[in-house]
Formats: sequence, C-alpha cells, structure tokens
Amino acid sequence: MVLAVTVLVPWGIGRGVLRDTWFSPHDPAVFDNSVRTAGAYFKADYLGGLVVVGAVVAIVLLTGSLRGRHWATSIGLLLAVATVAGFSVARSAWSDSERRSSTTLATGEFPYQERIPGACTPTTIPIRGVHYLAGQWAPDGGGMFGGNRCAAIDFYRGWRHLYRYTLPTGQGIESAFGFTGATAAKASYVVVVTTQAVVPAKSRNYVLGFPLSTVRRPWTHEIPAGPGESSIAGEVMQLGPLVVVPEYWGQEQSGQDEQTKLTALNAATGKLVWTARCPRGAMTAGQAAQADSTSTRIEPIQYSCRDTDSGNAVSYRVGISGKLIRTE
Repeated sequence: MVLAVTVLVPWGIGRGVLRDTWFSPHDPAVFDNSVRTAGAYFKADYLGGLVVVGAVVAIVLLTGSLRGRHWATSIGLLLAVATVAGFSVARSAWSDSERRSSTTLATGEFPYQERIPGACTPTTIPIRGVHYLAGQWAPDGGGMFGGNRCAAIDFYRGWRHLYRYTLPTGQGIESAFGFTGATAAKASYVVVVTTQAVVPAKSRNYVLGFPLSTVRRPWTHEIPAGPGESSIAGEVMQLGPLVVVPEYWGQEQSGQDEQTKLTALNAATGKLVWTARCPRGAMTAGQAAQADSTSTRIEPIQYSCRDTDSGNAVSYRVGISGKLIRTE
C-alpha cells in the first residue's frame, strides 16, 4: 500500500497524464514515441507525478481557515516551496530523457526484425556515431527460400525511414553487404545486393548498389550468362572504393561452375573500372576470396589459376589497380 501511494501513483500520473503536456512538453525530434521506454523515463515521470501530488496536498493543507492549524500551515508551505523547486527538477529530467530519445532515433539502430513482418537479416553499419540500416523483407511474408522470397529493402538512418525499394517481379535477394569508404560520389555508405531472377530454363543474376547519398537511384550490374543459360555471381567483395564481383558460369547439370573473371565496379556509380582474368592457357582454380574482408585496411583479393596443360595451380593477388601479381 505504501509503495502504491509513494511510487506507483506519482509514476502513473507522470506517465499517463503529464506526458506531451505543457508540464512535460513533446520534443519534435522524438518522432517515434515507442522509443520512450518505461525505464528510460521513470525518473522524469515519477518526479513529475510527485510534483502534482505535492501540489494537491499543499492546496488541501492551505485551504480554509488556518487558525489553530499551525502544523498544517507549516507543512503546506514547505510542500508549496518543494513543489516549485521540484517542478524545475522534473522538467529538467524530462528534457534529459527526451534528448536521449532523440539521439537514439537519430543515430541508433532501428529494431527492424522486431517491427517488420517477414523481415530477413538486416545490414547495419555505424558511421561516425550514426547507424545506417538496410533491412530486407518479403512483401508477402515468408523466408528467402520456399514460399515468398525477400524481394524488398528498406533504408534507415537511425530510426528514420529513407526509402523502400522493391525488386521487379520474379527477383529475389540472394545476399547483401554494406561498406564504408570514399567513392567518386563521396558516398560514405553503399549497400550492395545480389539478386536472382528465375525464368524457365534461364537464371539471371544482378548486383544492385545503393549509395546512401543517392539511395533512390541504385545502379544495376547484370552478370552475363554462360553456355549453361545461367549466370552466377560469387561472393561480392569490397576493394577500397570498388565493388568486386567474381563472375562465373557453367553447365548446371555438371555441378561444376567455372569462374571466368573478376569485375570491379565503382561503388558509387556501378561503372566498370576493370576486369581481371587468369593468364592465357589457365583456368580459375577455386573461388576468389579476401583474407580478411572485415579489415579496415584494403585487403587484396586472392585469386588462384590452374594451367590447363600441366594442372599446376598458381596464386595471385589483385589490388585496386586490377593487375594480377603472382605470389608463388
């Protein structure tokens, strides 16, 4: 009972009555009220409610004849003074809570998978204290394989929604990654999505780039098809300001896909920068890869080629210039 009177009642008044009033004014930067969790606002709500309770008690004690009620007058006056001082403290606590909420909304990570039905794994990258998110989802629910595939993507800066992109009918997202780095267009964040369109007897792969500075105008790179009437993109990699796509094709029935080249694209524009292939008389032996794709340094791509006559494998590394440098 004591707990209810001294804690729950003031807190309930602050939370249910005072929020977004002149007492606890709404900060325009707080555009999503769901960020106001009970724990984060408990102090502000409790102090605000306590001020109201104190003011009501003070009015009751100071109302009517004060003759012979010196104790009531003294307590009432003390409560009145405390209420005036408490109002300033409560307003300050509320302002601090709103400021923290606005910071979360502007820079924090939007709880995408909790909010969006049919959400796939989002791609999130913090840049200079701000979280950018590219959330994949299936428009009609369902997962990436079987039923409806993830074929749409939402872009957020903090909790603010920037843009929604839906792939053409028949395409689905195969993979996605994001990276930072200076590009020709000074884009600090690019999301690259590998998609696939399946039609009878044919399969087409595409790479889509979404520079944050121009997220509404993504670029598209189509992977050329091979004799097997299919096109496949290997794991897309970052090489400084470049997006490098291992492209390979093959007869699907054989179960063996021959990677034919590395294609480097400008991350901001999608324009072709260079292509790299194994030397004449050699074929790719295994898929290209980076030693550490999460490194802040520019890690060269490891590329292995096999001589078709001798069968010997030779390793190369490929840097930003696109030149193959033999390592063994």
